[in-house]
Amino acid sequence: MESSGQAKLILSCENRLGEEPIWHKKTQTLFWVDTINPGKIFAYHPHNEKMNSWEFDHPVLALAQHSNGALLIAGPKTIRMWSPTTGIKTTYSTVETDMPDNRINCMAVDPLGYLWVATMQNNVTENGAPKDITGYFGSLYRISAQGVAEKIIGDYACPNTMLWSPDKKDFYFGDSGTGWMYKYACNLESGLVGKRNEFFRSEDNGIPDGSAIDAQGYLWNARWGGNCILRISPAGELVQKISTGARQPTCCVFGGKNLDTLYITSARFGMNDADISMDDGALYTYRPKTGGLDANYLKGEI
Repeated sequence: MESSGQAKLILSCENRLGEEPIWHKKTQTLFWVDTINPGKIFAYHPHNEKMNSWEFDHPVLALAQHSNGALLIAGPKTIRMWSPTTGIKTTYSTVETDMPDNRINCMAVDPLGYLWVATMQNNVTENGAPKDITGYFGSLYRISAQGVAEKIIGDYACPNTMLWSPDKKDFYFGDSGTGWMYKYACNLESGLVGKRNEFFRSEDNGIPDGSAIDAQGYLWNARWGGNCILRISPAGELVQKISTGARQPTCCVFGGKNLDTLYITSARFGMNDADISMDDGALYTYRPKTGGLDANYLKGEI
């Protein structure tokens, strides 16, 4: 395994639970969320190194992109289209309205332009403190162009990472609750996934959180509690480890004009105040040898 040094801290933004970064190619902007108390969306502009943010009256748990340039933002149950310039929200879909103890945790758009949403048992109290997950209540849904949610698979504790291989034949999905990242054969046209296969697990490097995929099909996985990002081959082999000052890196995405910069979010959630440093909850970058892929965009009218 290659060890490749340290990610660089670029913003001490003090996120409680920084998550779900996306690269907005049209505006050359990095967006991400701080999910709780209250929910916020952040934007970082590399050309001038400026940051701005928007505050909401509800948790903001995940982001995705529409082909028209707007963002999709997820609250606990509802997904809306939102523009940072107009602030207009249009409801697109809702999930699990009959399961009050569950919430959305992450979402991603597949190569055909469908939105996929993963849910879990809510692990945050009203005052923002951690709450135990007591079972495998999370599920994965594919959302139709009309906003109808279809359940694909279930029985997950804390789903994280939703990625498709460059050849579109494999789907990667992780569960922080079990520590496993899984690999499924997939049929994008039907939305069906095949048998679940154990893909990667590392007890020595924290637990899996969000991921990015590079142009060679290798996964870059943020390791909560592990102070690092791991690069994992399509065969499930650990090939590279990037250290972060943050003890709880949460997710990463390729960005920049040539998609050659890895942006990394992190969190302070669940840490004792006395142990928190400016490294925790900060935004980081790393320049890998291999760049990323263009983002997928939700298609259709909303």
